[in-house]
Amino acid sequence: ENKLQIVTTFYPMYIIATNVAHQLENVEVTNLTDFNIGCAHDYQLTPNNMKLLSTADVIIVNGGGLEGFLEDIIKDYPSLTVIDSSEGIQMLEYGNHDHKIEDVEDSHNHGDYNPHIWLDPQIYIRQIENVKEGLVRYIEGLSRQSESNSSISELSTAIERNANSYIKEVSKIDDMLSELTDQVYSIALSSGHKQGVAIFHDSFAYLANRIGLEVEYSIEIDAETALSSSNIRDVIELVNDGRVKYLLADVQYGDTIANRIESESEAKVTLLDTIVTGDGDKSSYIKGMEENIKLLQALIE
Repeated sequence: ENKLQIVTTFYPMYIIATNVAHQLENVEVTNLTDFNIGCAHDYQLTPNNMKLLSTADVIIVNGGGLEGFLEDIIKDYPSLTVIDSSEGIQMLEYGNHDHKIEDVEDSHNHGDYNPHIWLDPQIYIRQIENVKEGLVRYIEGLSRQSESNSSISELSTAIERNANSYIKEVSKIDDMLSELTDQVYSIALSSGHKQGVAIFHDSFAYLANRIGLEVEYSIEIDAETALSSSNIRDVIELVNDGRVKYLLADVQYGDTIANRIESESEAKVTLLDTIVTGDGDKSSYIKGMEENIKLLQALIE
């Protein structure tokens, strides 16, 4: 009671919310899913989730169809305000380079656009801004209904201050990626062709796009799906043809991919953090991206 109750859908949204609500005693942030659940593609709500939603004021979602499990249930909570962090963001289309796992019914089906947007810091900053603006709008709505306008106004100001501070931190990550983009561009210019990449998580499409790598092959691997022999053959052919120079896999599930591909070709798989799991540290995104950039710099040099 007397606290703004914010619920987030999965880890990247939780990290945004904890930074925006940093040191605000009258705001409580709770994540709907476990921190180790990863991308909540096919998550099924539990009775405890339902109870949490019934007491929440605001839910922050990634959007773009990623949280399909909420679409049918959210209408049952008419007093719950939904903040879509992807509002106004142009997502990448799934192209003909995307290879879906066979025999997995409706696996990761988000439609025509890729909603795994957070690994591009420029887009992630827009997500933070959307969350900030959504919370400020909600709080301003409260101020019109309350006599304690001053305390509500202070909360709004504090959220804006925290969000802007976090955006500055993320902007430093984006500056580091800009240097990497210059390197990729220089290599492409000297070689006379684009630098191709095969990715094994849809979020890497945004990271690759940010630094100028051309996605030639895309397939999402997680705990429920595995790389088939035909997938490996496709990737190796692309490597041998010179269309794919780099391979990026999720550190959670990439060991098997790396071992199988590297045993049959000279290609090396770089394991990066998709930042969809963690220990709840509000610096998770910054630390994860810093490590990703170090690995990418070593790969591209």
